[in-house]
Amino acid sequence: MYSFSFSVTLIFAYLTWLVGPVTAHDDKDHENEYEHSYDTIDSTGAWEYRKRETHLFPRQYTIDPSCSSRDQNLKNAELTVAASMASYAQANLDSTTGALYTSAFIPSDLISGANIITQLANEYGNVAAMKDGSNYQFIVTCDDTRKFCIDGYYAYMTDTSRNSGTMNLCSAWFDITGTPAACLENLQNLVSTAGILSGCTAASPRYSTLDDVLWGRGQTLLHEWTHTRYFTGGSSKTLDFAYGVQGCLNLAAGSHSISGDRAWRNGKTGRVPRCPSDGDPAQPGICDPYLSIDNADTLSIIAGGLWYSDKAQCNRVLPIGRVAAAPPTRKHKSKRQHASNDENEVALNPPYYGDDLPSLKLDPNGCCGGCARHPLLLAPGLAAKQA
Repeated sequence: MYSFSFSVTLIFAYLTWLVGPVTAHDDKDHENEYEHSYDTIDSTGAWEYRKRETHLFPRQYTIDPSCSSRDQNLKNAELTVAASMASYAQANLDSTTGALYTSAFIPSDLISGANIITQLANEYGNVAAMKDGSNYQFIVTCDDTRKFCIDGYYAYMTDTSRNSGTMNLCSAWFDITGTPAACLENLQNLVSTAGILSGCTAASPRYSTLDDVLWGRGQTLLHEWTHTRYFTGGSSKTLDFAYGVQGCLNLAAGSHSISGDRAWRNGKTGRVPRCPSDGDPAQPGICDPYLSIDNADTLSIIAGGLWYSDKAQCNRVLPIGRVAAAPPTRKHKSKRQHASNDENEVALNPPYYGDDLPSLKLDPNGCCGGCARHPLLLAPGLAAKQA
């Protein structure tokens, strides 16, 4: 095991290796601004969109020694892609292609009623701007013993403070073979961004829609980066209200609900619904469409779609390929729900298409091909899911 970390400098598409530890710096100048930069409700109940603080995402990140046996080039390349996607979205969110995606994934009245495009562009800039690497400490780890890796996730982000965070890449992020993720329905291997680019430019491209590129590793990392208060520049962060293209379309259209265990979160007074019902706030209901701008997959899908559609990448506008489900007859709240901090101490990211976690696909012996080789597959987390 190495006794030192690799510091890697991202300058858009260029990678420069630096050996030695990265020194963490405090962001005391912005400490109070974080508390006051989020959206607030004025006396009439209408939403007043304050400008969120624009912070610069770090040029430098630390690769933990737990990743020393993993493909360093792959991690570095995909982190660079994630930053490039955010940078491209920041510059092109108001383009024709940007309007195609934002109009589908963000409620039209929210776009027309507030300066949301500028706000989102600033948030993408928090990832993409690399002028200053001193105000955020970002660490990448590869610890398969963590609960969420055992439960079959690809990766997750822990927002440890307003100026530091840790992204853990599970083995499934590299290859699901022999991992707990292989035991779950509807999951597949993530695809390298280079693989997507090589397969999206042909006359009959293999990757031709937003659904197809959703499985790209770089876009997955961008999803994780949005799960930080640093990204939003506020006291809150993006959450996982909906996954996948269909789920995000439905969320914006007012036809998305969350079922199963994910419908609930731990509140200060016990379990409370993530999306309360209009009829009974103590029970789950349809999610408020305005939560789209606080939904991690929504923001990563928009940025990824823009980036892949550029002439330097796939050189074709990737169609959305799906239509939002019609909303039920209901009266939406006049104010946007607030994404609370305690909801997302650990943000998860398997790109699930449905509302629930995927079901297990084990054989009669409780295995899925890799059990004999991978003891984590017999861990209590999976046993509980099987039951």
